Amino acid sequence: MKRWWLCCLALLLCGSVLGAVAQETPQVLQPDEAGYSTAMRTALADAIDTLARLLRNPAYASQRSVGQGGWSAEDFAAFTAGSLERLGYRTEIVRASDGGAGVRFWVLVGIELYGTTIWVPVNPIPNLTRRQMQLGAVAALGGGLHFDPQYAQYDELVELPDNAPPIAVIRPPARILIQQAAAWFGHTSVDPDGEIVLYEWTFPGIEPVTTISASIWHTFDRVGTYTVGLTVTDSRGARASTSLTVDAVEENDCGCPNN
Repeated sequence: MKRWWLCCLALLLCGSVLGAVAQETPQVLQPDEAGYSTAMRTALADAIDTLARLLRNPAYASQRSVGQGGWSAEDFAAFTAGSLERLGYRTEIVRASDGGAGVRFWVLVGIELYGTTIWVPVNPIPNLTRRQMQLGAVAALGGGLHFDPQYAQYDELVELPDNAPPIAVIRPPARILIQQAAAWFGHTSVDPDGEIVLYEWTFPGIEPVTTISASIWHTFDRVGTYTVGLTVTDSRGARASTSLTVDAVEENDCGCPNN
């Protein structure tokens, strides 16, 4: 009896290990060939549409081009994967030999439906000749539930080291006069293990402004106390934010204490 229990325990442990390995090795299935129910196919189509809209949002894109700052296809995959993880998705970076053309990198995005993880391939740089103005594109043919076969098979997963988040720092103007443009700087923001890619500035009364430049000009129209925010994004898609409260004054206000 004791031996029987030991065998059962061994089988359970073995099954758990094999299950964990299986979960760590994502497999891309063609949804139109996987035998999904109509409800599951509908839910998957909606989830992929939501993912596609998010990928097209220019506010998340690195605005980098291949070769700029030494960025490679792997760097774009890392940025896209990290950004999607920040937005709540489970991701894996994969690569495959592209014959004599080199190595391709892309991202697999895990969508959880009905207790099943469905892996959706995403190309982080759908246009190699332009800046990355969107996080990527779902690698599907005809916009339907059939993935591009060249993104359904890969050679291996890409393991990256843990990413340290950036640190956002605002350097305000020395004095802020109303109706006069003043420069704000974020160049003292740092990333311990990479670089700052995007700067998102938040000023009262207007939509946030995202730029690749570490500086921005802004004009306050009225006297008052304002809160200015800065969010920086690093090369792995991680973000950090900070804010600063400042006073905007008239030109004839010297800021001297009243006697």
